[in-house]
Parts: sequence; structure tokens; C-alpha cells
Amino acid sequence: MAFIGRPEECLAERNPVSSFSPWPPPTFDTWAEDAKSSDRGTWILEKLLPADGITLVSGPPKTSKKTLAVFEMIRHIVSARSMGQFGYVPSEEFKTLFLEYEGPALPFAQTIDWMDKGSGWEFSRNNVFFAHRYSHVLLTDPDWAGKIQALIQKEGLKGLVVDTFTRAAMAHENDAIALSEAFRVLDQCRTATDGGFVIYIHHLRKNSDPWEEDIDVAVRGNTAFSGAYDHHLAFRPGYRSGSVHLYTRSKVDEDRFFRWQWRIDDKHGEIAFEVVEFELANPPSAGLVQECTEAIEDTTVHTLRQLGELWDVPRAVAAWLAGHMTAAGILEKTARGFRRV
Repeated sequence: MAFIGRPEECLAERNPVSSFSPWPPPTFDTWAEDAKSSDRGTWILEKLLPADGITLVSGPPKTSKKTLAVFEMIRHIVSARSMGQFGYVPSEEFKTLFLEYEGPALPFAQTIDWMDKGSGWEFSRNNVFFAHRYSHVLLTDPDWAGKIQALIQKEGLKGLVVDTFTRAAMAHENDAIALSEAFRVLDQCRTATDGGFVIYIHHLRKNSDPWEEDIDVAVRGNTAFSGAYDHHLAFRPGYRSGSVHLYTRSKVDEDRFFRWQWRIDDKHGEIAFEVVEFELANPPSAGLVQECTEAIEDTTVHTLRQLGELWDVPRAVAAWLAGHMTAAGILEKTARGFRRV
């Protein structure tokens, strides 16, 4: 699509972040002072979404509710509301661009209504620019890349969500050159948000096993997908209805493990959620230990994986729980697994 206007106007629209990247660059003392004096902070949503970062959201299609979880985070961010135990850093509402390339329109709109009803409050809808199935908007098209960045600057947007990345890039997931160009655009968009965030959503390889595989290894396609992020939110199906396991990996934080429990009420048209963090650096709570103990109904030997399925937790959490419960004399370790004493 051609630009109309003076050459310098066209250049400004195609390269909207040039003003944020002066050349020659500043000396480190100047750069560091500017970074520390800014009000960006470290997190947008503590433990979930870093400020000034690019976040990969991964999960299998249709079964991990990753788009639903991302929109739940966006609802809070654009409304300047706390998200439970996840602290909210900015004191004002954020505007966000959401590029959604998938799904039928009416069910998606109704789902968001259900989320509002389930939470008891309506999010600031005018703060989300929502491009639904705009298949012509491509990250690898220089004109569209420039238009996205120009919109971020013009409207003062603090966030960009791309669902899914391969649809937005229109590049094969093993095409390293095309992917590198698309990730370069995401980096430019991150700069344009001036301390905000970029989220890109991607699927997993077929037949991946979340119990056995590392969260980065399971991501489908070229290794560029796992190499381009600052933060990884890995959503994997849990073992109970409505349960999703969430793993986080970050350049600014330790690996973390959560259970994200969705409550979907079809009768009343409500969607709500509850998130529990398993803090592996500390002993499990007495209540969690009691819950896990009661789930083991007899003295049958269970493998670690069977315990994970019984307790609805990922592998690292199952090992953490089993270790503490063995040390406390609740479980006994055998050659084949663990059994209740």
C-alpha cells in the first residue's frame, strides 16, 4: 500500500521508532541514568508480564485457553485493576492493540461479556484497539509494520498482542529469514511502546508431552521462537476440568509454576478464574499437603507421573510435593514410585 504525502512524512510513518533510537548511541552512564530514572518499573503484571519486554505465550490449540488467559490479563491492564496476587504496577490505564487472527466473531465477543459478568466489572473497552481477522495486516510487510508502529506512537499505546504469530507473519515457522524479520518488527513495536509490552502467541508441536518436555523445546518451529522472548508464559492442559498448568520462564525472574483454574458457567453466562502459585523455594502449605494426602486413597504404589495426575500438578511440582511428603513420613519411596504410609 503506497503512502501519500511528502517524502519525510512517508519516512516517519515507515520508521516511527527512529526518534527513540538516536545515533550515535549514548555512553553507558547516560543510558543507565535514563533507565533508572524512568517510571517503567520491572513488571506490568508481577510474575506474569514484564515491562519493556517481549513475551511468548505458548500452548496447544484449543485446549489450554491461552488466548482467554491473555485477554484476562489485558482486561486488567487496560482498566488499571489488580489481578489478585499479581501486583499491578502502573497507576493509570494502558491502551493496547490486539491483533486477533483466529476464531468466529460472535462467540469471541460473547466470551468477553461472560468474563466481565464473571468478574463483576466491565473492562475499559475503549482502551483496546481490536483488529479481528485482519488477514491483510502482516508483520513482514514493511508498510504494515510501519503503520502498526505509527499507531502505537500516535495513540500512546503501551501494549501489542499478536494471536497467532505465524498468521501475522505469514511465514513458515521454519523460515529463519522471514521469522527474523517479523521478530525485528516486534522489537521495534516494543521500543515504540516506551516501556510497555509485546505478546506473541504460538502453538506447540503436535504430540508434545508437557510432562516430559521442556517448555521451550515443545514450541513448534524454528528455535527463533524461543530465542526471541524476554518472558515465556507456557500454558499446558491440566488433568481436571477447567484446569490449566502455567509455567513461566524469564530474563527478569526465576522459573515459576501455577495452576490456572477456569470456572465456566454456561447456564448463567459467566467465566471466572483462580490462580494458585506453587512456590518451590518454600515448603508446601499444610493445606496443600493435606489435600494431596487425601487424594491418595490407598497404599498402592504410584509413579511420580501418576501422583502429578492425581494432584493436578506439573512434574516439577509433583517432585517438590513428593519430596516434602516423603521427608515428613507421609509417603514412602519405593523402587517403582511412592506409596502412602
